[in-house]
Amino acid sequence: MILTITKDQAPALGRVRALGLGDGVYVDYEANQRRDWGRIVEALAAAISKGASVTTVSLPAVPVVEVTPHG
Repeated sequence: MILTITKDQAPALGRVRALGLGDGVYVDYEANQRRDWGRIVEALAAAISKGASVTTVSLPAVPVVEVTPHG
């Protein structure tokens, strides 16, 4: 699964915490301006500890997407 976090939108933090190996999160560089940024960082740390990758990007470089595997 691939999730995107921006200044204006974020997935449910439980979805972020549930990520693991093979999953990824794109975090826009302005996302740290969110009021809930501390809670997002905690959720990202939980995902990283299970093998998810987190990448900081400039929003124009990555479309805002949420991809779930079919099956």
